[in-house]
Amino acid sequence: MIPTEFTYIRRAPDWNGGFGLERLLEEDVHFFDNMHSLRQACPAGTVFFICPPMADSEFVEINEHVTRMLDKQFPG
Repeated sequence: MIPTEFTYIRRAPDWNGGFGLERLLEEDVHFFDNMHSLRQACPAGTVFFICPPMADSEFVEINEHVTRMLDKQFPG
């Protein structure tokens, strides 16, 4: 197999108290429920680098940021 793409992944909590995988891209992050769906979204030859999982404090920080954004977009 010849590597065609390199991508970083990490385990991350979902919004329902479970866990999934995040694919960390240069300008974006994509969440996947499981490794199978992640593999289907990547081209053949993708090499995965596994990053440390998201810390609880990081999840809380992101969740608070999203909540503030939604409050601004949809006041009341």
